[in-house]
Amino acid sequence: MTRLPLTSLLFGVLAAAVVGCGGKSPPPSPAQGLSIGYPLAGQSLAGTVGVMAAGYGGTAFDVAFEIGGLRVSAVADGTAYLDTRALDDGQYVLKATATVGSAGVEDAITVTIDNDLAHSAQVGPGGGSVMSATGSIATVPVGALSSQTTVSAQDVTETEILAEFGIDYSAMGVTFLGALEVDTAGAAPTLPLTVDLVGWAQAVQPEQSVVMFVLAPDADGDGQGELMFGSNAVATPGGSIVTTPTPRSEAYGFQAAGSLGAQATTSARPGEILSLSGRGFNSLSPLSNAVRYGPAAAPTLETLLLATLTSSQTSNPLQELSLAVPALTPGSHQLRLHNLTTGHVTEALDVSVAPPGGADQQTWQGFVAQVSTAAAALATSGEFGPRADPWLATLEATTSEVLAAMANNSRLVSPANSQRLAALDPGSMSSSDRELVARHALVLDAMAASTGVGAAVADAAADLATLLMVSAYAHALPTTTSLTGQQASGPSCSGGAPSPTSISWGQPVTTGMGAAPPGSCGAGGATGDGAGGGSLRALAAAGQLEPDTLATTSLRR
Repeated sequence: MTRLPLTSLLFGVLAAAVVGCGGKSPPPSPAQGLSIGYPLAGQSLAGTVGVMAAGYGGTAFDVAFEIGGLRVSAVADGTAYLDTRALDDGQYVLKATATVGSAGVEDAITVTIDNDLAHSAQVGPGGGSVMSATGSIATVPVGALSSQTTVSAQDVTETEILAEFGIDYSAMGVTFLGALEVDTAGAAPTLPLTVDLVGWAQAVQPEQSVVMFVLAPDADGDGQGELMFGSNAVATPGGSIVTTPTPRSEAYGFQAAGSLGAQATTSARPGEILSLSGRGFNSLSPLSNAVRYGPAAAPTLETLLLATLTSSQTSNPLQELSLAVPALTPGSHQLRLHNLTTGHVTEALDVSVAPPGGADQQTWQGFVAQVSTAAAALATSGEFGPRADPWLATLEATTSEVLAAMANNSRLVSPANSQRLAALDPGSMSSSDRELVARHALVLDAMAASTGVGAAVADAAADLATLLMVSAYAHALPTTTSLTGQQASGPSCSGGAPSPTSISWGQPVTTGMGAAPPGSCGAGGATGDGAGGGSLRALAAAGQLEPDTLATTSLRR
């Protein structure tokens, strides 16, 4: 039986949720508070599970979790690990407490403990867990499956992995820490699963980094299967190796971090760049975050979303989220923010789109000139110029009043910005320089998605947006890092880069834990290629796609 890669299930490199399963939203006040990022509200928990919480309106200190009389203190980044076997099965309130500023804050969600598990079970939208013969557990979160599905788990040995995949852990300097084959019977989960491998913690050697690997068939023709980074993991005091939690995506309202709510509303003109405070998005891969307008299951259009860090917290840091408003029919429009790497999506937000207003063609030509300047400055590849030139020519030739108004509303056209773009050095760009280029890309992408814009102009704008965004962040990624579950996929330790676009789901897949020296490929040293947002053109309208296909396919032009 062929085992297919786990990447798009366990750690959602290609996934994007199609239902609003972000969990309970923080209250609209006060300005300081605490939010549980994982688990999700209503989730079923089993074995040892990772939990996390983070503050808004300030950094959270002294985070602790309480459930059923059990209290566990979190480490500095707000994560902790609970052994649910100490509790009876049933429904509980999981409460997180902390201090933000000088205020005591808390958050709480309802979860269900269920450790009476079989190796195979029917799991639906409410989530659930299955257990292997040795007690290792795979957990499906709420909203990961759209219908009842048979899910099973089976232990896999190091010898079996060597025989089937040709992957030799010891030859690569990786300590084998157990493996689990998970079968979802043809269904494609749209959110990351978690894994608890029981009894392997004692095998971790000093100074080793513990990670979850994804094992896949040979993808590069070298006769050897692929061993790809899936997620960080930890060895717990109870003896388990557990995947680190992947936080849900949250948006705390427009303009101010303290303005929270699931139905946050603002008004804006087309081309205007809006900013929100939030967390749980991919700040390493600029194409892996998206804004989708319309119904959750059948969005009508998609634009780029920029996520930049605003705190130094290592786990689930606060972020500034930026998007440009497309020209749509004036009135209220619903949108959701997606992390295409993890599959998490925020609750819906409402934007009241105003008429675009007016602007002269001089403003439009000034905007195009700034885009051209940025493109020329970032043309480090011989292919960049030939690709960009016809797109720039198409934009220069248009006389659209709507696009001119959008350029004006963006407030990007200025002599100061033109000078900054002309002075760009791709190898030494500051974060503010990258953001300036990215904001031009956001506006271009909004133009491409706007009502009434011709196909040729829309295509040129979308393609320029992609090239600017990717080029701006090409040198911004760390060369070696221990990636979290909300970041992009890592390198193949068995040679060659992973091929995320060839990954399919629903058949039995194999995950394995391993430990390796920090900084090695086995320890998750990777730049992350943003596979979740790398598909630049949808093959069909959203309404024609199955939920799992929609979850892994960008709708951008």
